[in-house]
Amino acid sequence: MSLFKPARSTALEGSTDDDLLCDLDLVTTQRAKVVLHGKTHYLLPVTTQVYLDFWKKCSDFQKVEGDVAKDYDVAYHEAIGMMCKTITLDDVKRMTLMQRTILIESLCAKVIGDKSVYENAKDQKKKMTHPGSNSRLLN
Repeated sequence: MSLFKPARSTALEGSTDDDLLCDLDLVTTQRAKVVLHGKTHYLLPVTTQVYLDFWKKCSDFQKVEGDVAKDYDVAYHEAIGMMCKTITLDDVKRMTLMQRTILIESLCAKVIGDKSVYENAKDQKKKMTHPGSNSRLLN
């Protein structure tokens, strides 16, 4: 007998003796999203092609040279554009460094399935909205 309930009530229709390892249908049906400048942006499902395109652009992004500020914005936009088509170059230019870092880390986590980055982003937001909870942010 399992101590955990299945992710969906229909998961154990055939037999109650089966242990549900994970509900992969739930992973593919939930749309991931980010909110930037008050607008919700939905991420593309991470297919093999999206995965490969995203990592190639991230690799290109790390090699930026020349007019660093301008080229950095374009390369960053191209990298995140592999997973989110609605964030514009203008949106990128208006982002803070912290927003850029959290977004790229979150996209990488989405690709590899790591939830710790999402939890860290939530913790950072709490600390910023409640500065007394962590005085290091004020220094």
